Amino acid sequence: MISKRLKKFFSASAAMFLAAAMCSCSGSSEETSDTSLSGETVNVPADISENTTVSQTETPDQADIPPMDTSPITLSLFIFGDYDDIPFDDTAAEQITKVTGVTLEITVFNDETPSDVLSESETKPDLIYAGYDTQELIESGEIIPINDYVTPYGKNFSNLYGKYFSSLTSQDGNIYTFGTGGSAPAVLLPEGTFSIRHDVLEETGYPDIKTVSDLEACISEYMENHSGNTGLLLCGGPIQLYEKTISERVNYVLGYPNDGEFIVNEETGEASYKWLDPNAGKFIKWLNHMYNTGLLDSDSYSLKEGAYYDKISRGGVIAIAGLPEDYDDVYCPLPVTLESGMKTMFTAEYNDFSVSPGIGITKYCSEPERAFRFLDWWCSDEAQDIIMADYNGENFYARYAEPFPMISVTEKNQNGNYISPLLEDIIAGYSDEERATLDGYGIKTFADLFPSADELPEINRTLISDYDIPAMSEESILLETLETYMKTEIRNSITCSEEEFDGKWAEVTEWCENNGAKELEELMTARIRSGE
Repeated sequence: MISKRLKKFFSASAAMFLAAAMCSCSGSSEETSDTSLSGETVNVPADISENTTVSQTETPDQADIPPMDTSPITLSLFIFGDYDDIPFDDTAAEQITKVTGVTLEITVFNDETPSDVLSESETKPDLIYAGYDTQELIESGEIIPINDYVTPYGKNFSNLYGKYFSSLTSQDGNIYTFGTGGSAPAVLLPEGTFSIRHDVLEETGYPDIKTVSDLEACISEYMENHSGNTGLLLCGGPIQLYEKTISERVNYVLGYPNDGEFIVNEETGEASYKWLDPNAGKFIKWLNHMYNTGLLDSDSYSLKEGAYYDKISRGGVIAIAGLPEDYDDVYCPLPVTLESGMKTMFTAEYNDFSVSPGIGITKYCSEPERAFRFLDWWCSDEAQDIIMADYNGENFYARYAEPFPMISVTEKNQNGNYISPLLEDIIAGYSDEERATLDGYGIKTFADLFPSADELPEINRTLISDYDIPAMSEESILLETLETYMKTEIRNSITCSEEEFDGKWAEVTEWCENNGAKELEELMTARIRSGE
């Protein structure tokens, strides 16, 4: 789901499974310049307003391949997840239909599961985006492999995904989807490990907050003079918020990307179960200390999702995990780590594709070749130019940035390559509260608080959190067993007395070691080293 801030800049975030980037795709040889909302020029094919046929540069392998069929056809697409409706009736959609002949009939399902819809609905889709249920549909045969279409018809697909084929390939050797996770430019709007209210930073003199100790000192200083405020608020009840506000924080605070229950040595490819890392224990011990000193909000384990966000919205919460959507005006994201010398990975360069989620072709599609060639066209420069163009003050990039195959940036440089949004665009969108904090720290954007991409290792693999792990596989069973145990025991470890913590945590790590953690490490390490 794209935040309102990102929609404003027509750019996708690298932390949220958005789109493919920095590829060299073929495009129209004749272009005109149009002006984007940022004032920069975007190259638009000169003939997108006319009826055209899709051209492909012939290669020896493609010499006898007929051009893509552009006769009128309607393809139905089911999208599952937290998405707004996507009516295929805007100016960009009209141009897409003129060029390809395809009209998309898009249905968005926010709450239903793909398997339930496919089993109960009389209408079956030609294309489907099933999110993290994709693997289930692959195993049931609902999504078909596309290998046979890639070589003859997938020139643009190959240009976009070529070096990531090993990551796109499922364990059975097939490719099933046009993946949406991928390489992205350095993030200009980092989430942050934790975020503190702008007014708190102002009153405490804009302190340099790099470690959890720095964060604690700032919270403590402010609470001394404002008794009606609460400290750091987490949410350990609902599973998604537990993962977001507690489990993922472990990776970030230790200077690792979000690899789910693991941390990975980028040099060796070795995966370690993160809760066995001594530094993970130190972080939970710090949360235990915060709880026992009253600096961790006492509601951190009693709130459901709606109540959690309501409490943040009412004010009085000094610090939160990450930076939830729409709270930019209230909170400042910070690169907090456990200890000095560690660096957060929010602004690193990620060059990975997950096998899914992505758009797949279903077994119900009567013209799978036509569907593939349409999606292949969507990967081309021609398609990206149409979607990214400015139409009389309107731009539809944000509408199609996910889950469609997309270049995740909105401008082109003088060499014709897409680049990230201009700093001027970012700065122009800041609120008065944000500007005051930026001035207080003497910086231009919040990314300036974070390490530069040059300071961080480049991630050239699929994150474990993006793996498709088959249901009832050894990995799945072990993970579920450990995750169920840890969700309860993390709470118990945070809320026990400080005197009890060391003994309690020793019991937790011993249980994990004896119940599959080491076996999981070996399995995940093997998957990483295999190039998945």
